[in-house]
Amino acid sequence: GGSATVNFHGGEIDLLGATVFQGTSNVGFSSSGDLKLRGEPGGNGATTLQGSLTASGNISLAAARIYPLTDTVFAIDALRAPGGSSTVTIGQTGANPGTPWSAGGALSITADTIASTGTLYAPFGTISLDGGTRLTLGNGSLTSVSGGDLTIPYGQTLLGGQQWVYQTPNGPQSIAGVPSRLVSLQAPAITIAKQATVDLTGGGDLSAFEWVPASAGTLDNLTSDATDPGYTPGL
Repeated sequence: GGSATVNFHGGEIDLLGATVFQGTSNVGFSSSGDLKLRGEPGGNGATTLQGSLTASGNISLAAARIYPLTDTVFAIDALRAPGGSSTVTIGQTGANPGTPWSAGGALSITADTIASTGTLYAPFGTISLDGGTRLTLGNGSLTSVSGGDLTIPYGQTLLGGQQWVYQTPNGPQSIAGVPSRLVSLQAPAITIAKQATVDLTGGGDLSAFEWVPASAGTLDNLTSDATDPGYTPGL
């Protein structure tokens, strides 16, 4: 625990991997554009992209839209301060530009009290809000796992479409099928305002590509797999 306050402001903010704040009671992020939640591969060659933000006391997130990047599992945890409670507050800084080009992400937020008047997205993914005491979705808030009207790139197929994978820095991650869409709201007291929106509608599509060797070329120069013979760094 602690009593320090830390605030970050920017035109766009990326939270990368696992971040832990110590000695603070208030941590805030305010982006006039996106607040992107970006995962990193785990150890021992794991291909799952994971990230987290952990702090004691109060966490404030404000942006035009907040979302995990493709195939990223991201957890935001506000821990109870000694002798106190914890809150996560989600706000809006500007006009929502719409559904992001992201798919299959999972965002979880945990605190004693969660209050949102902002925009949370996880297209073709999951959003879990777990309030130990209270959860409030205020007027103007949007909590969406819809794909909107986008066709979102999501990995590639292999062997004539028999395998579907998403390439990570530690290698390909297998995709079993179209990800499920889920919004989970849990708390002893839940308030959803009349002008709050929870969007679980369908819409959107996913696309994958496949490179097929032929007489015109036998090496895939656009591959992101460094073990592939056609790999070109920086291309």
